[in-house]
Amino acid sequence: MDRRTFLFWISIAPALALCAGVQAAASGKTLRIAVASSLADAAEDLGAAFTRSTGIKTIVIAASSSTLARQIAGGAAADVFLSANRDWADWLAGKGRLDADSVQVFAGNRLVIAAPAGPAIKAAGLDDCLKALKGGRIATGDPGHVPLGQYARDALQSEGVWDDVRSRLIPADNARAALRLVSSGQVAAGIVYASDAKAAGLNVAFVFPPADPPIAYVAGLVSNAPAAVQFLAFLTGTEGAPVLCGHGLSLPENRPC
Repeated sequence: MDRRTFLFWISIAPALALCAGVQAAASGKTLRIAVASSLADAAEDLGAAFTRSTGIKTIVIAASSSTLARQIAGGAAADVFLSANRDWADWLAGKGRLDADSVQVFAGNRLVIAAPAGPAIKAAGLDDCLKALKGGRIATGDPGHVPLGQYARDALQSEGVWDDVRSRLIPADNARAALRLVSSGQVAAGIVYASDAKAAGLNVAFVFPPADPPIAYVAGLVSNAPAAVQFLAFLTGTEGAPVLCGHGLSLPENRPC
């Protein structure tokens, strides 16, 4: 398989997976969960825990929140949408494809600058960290549509360095794509979610102050299937909390893990 063919199949994989699940979702026996890519591992574990508790099978489809929202708006099958920000959930609700009244925050995260695994980068603050990278390229999400990139842009603007750094950014199609660029050493560092950096064993050089407004993952109902309502309660309740915390995510309203 040549590179162009590989990239083509990677680009359409979420759409194919969503379409492949139409019959399963319609049967009521399988719950289809569309999730932001940074939630992929957590969602798999949440789905497994939900299945053990209820006997209802789940399918997790992970991609950028923007990609999933557009596919669902176009008619792709899903029961629950877990977005890395509220904007894409609200956009989907505006298209009549998500129950606006069901949308709620279920987890939070932090941003970090992380480098490939190796010797620690010694930095007293953001300026030192950026200097230590010696002008190297920095991966993050595409600020034009990917929540990670939008959070990164806002954080850099808040720190007063956006204009200095923006030309060094490599925009990725989703959070996990940015993470892979860092893990593989294709870039000097990445502005990624703290949970992803920890899971990948990256070298965290700087932790951004808590965002204002905070980084918030939201969930909403795409279908009115009883299993979807049940999963949303599971996700936001005491059963979902340990799974979320175990993946380095925080709980809303400063609830302790």
